[in-house]
Amino acid sequence: MCRHEGKSGEAVSTERNARNFVLDNSTSTVAYWICSGTVIAGLTSYFGMPLSVSNLITGFTSTLPMLQLFGGIWYARARKKNLFVCGWSVAWRLCLPLIFFVVLLPKNIGSVVMAVSYLLAASVFQLVTPAQTDWMVTATEGHVKSNYYAMREMFFSLAYSGGFCAASLLIFYSQRTGTQQLGFLIIGILISTLMIVSVVILTRLPPPKQTAPVCRSVRQIMTSPLKNAPFRRILWMMAAWNFFCMFLGGFSSVYQIRILKLDFFHIMIWTTVASLLRALLAPAIAKVAARFGWRSVTAVCMAVVAGTGLLWMVTTSQNVTLMYPVIIILGTIPYAGLNVGFLQFQVDNMPEGERNIYFSVSATFNGIAALLGSAGCSALIQFLENMWGFSTLGLRYIFGIGALGIAATALSCLKISEKKPENRR
Repeated sequence: MCRHEGKSGEAVSTERNARNFVLDNSTSTVAYWICSGTVIAGLTSYFGMPLSVSNLITGFTSTLPMLQLFGGIWYARARKKNLFVCGWSVAWRLCLPLIFFVVLLPKNIGSVVMAVSYLLAASVFQLVTPAQTDWMVTATEGHVKSNYYAMREMFFSLAYSGGFCAASLLIFYSQRTGTQQLGFLIIGILISTLMIVSVVILTRLPPPKQTAPVCRSVRQIMTSPLKNAPFRRILWMMAAWNFFCMFLGGFSSVYQIRILKLDFFHIMIWTTVASLLRALLAPAIAKVAARFGWRSVTAVCMAVVAGTGLLWMVTTSQNVTLMYPVIIILGTIPYAGLNVGFLQFQVDNMPEGERNIYFSVSATFNGIAALLGSAGCSALIQFLENMWGFSTLGLRYIFGIGALGIAATALSCLKISEKKPENRR
């Protein structure tokens, strides 16, 4: 499926490869993240799913990364790595749009099919992610500027802003006009279009580096990253981050729609503004990191996110219109540094030949942590509902757990080892 070098033997330019990896990320990955958070929460609301079930489904994007370990081991043992990467990459791109087209079914059936379709699409996405990340890093390393990851993040944020804006507007107007089914169908067409474009880009990427299949046992593969002391600290730091995020960012997607009853028009406006600011500030954050290091920048970004948890605690249906812009902007901009920082930490502390396995183990730790956090958060929701009922009185304390946990994680981030920019290849 992916394009190979021509018979003339001339390789595709590294500059074009780097650009195509950015374009692929700005279409396929953007579509994946549009189908998450408040959009998927709106879809579960359309089907009338219980709050705790809705919270679990919206948490798929955070809990399923634990499947990356299986994908990483599978890829390491694969003889035809190009077929593995491209085959599974196309598979999840075909599954994702289905979650919106199931609104054509009766709601009692559609809700089940939607949940299963979303589970399948997200699972396959996670299975192939370690291989795809290793593919991108290997193909671009040493051929791009030091701010490449930051620029990739900027273009992702810009594309996400437009896609999320369109999806939120469709949900908002379809709710107002009583045409929600049509609204979700149009979103499905939008996602399908992005998927088609991404498949075309996929065919223009160079084939992943073909290496001999790994013959080590599963136990040896899994324990290799755990024996790397600097990388082990990164694993625990990122696992803690993903666990506590389920009590803050994960829960807020459901909270703002099902509890605060915030309409999608306000969500669309301020999420778009926040995403644009995130995109515009990504290069500036990269410059700050070049001077002070990604460790300090990432810790500060975590602290800002923790602060939004405290703001959510004092947000009610009466003041949400004023509080939401502040919360969403402060909660979104830090990801311009967090995503790049996390990736840079990992690349700096893993051997080149084992990146796929290291990414897999890291994602598995993150997924297990997020799963535990999501399950704990959902159980706490059920407990607080039984105690205080369906109100903000008890549920808002969930954000306090997330805020305190993320603040502690920010302190642990300061102990992470990182290379100086001049020592990176």
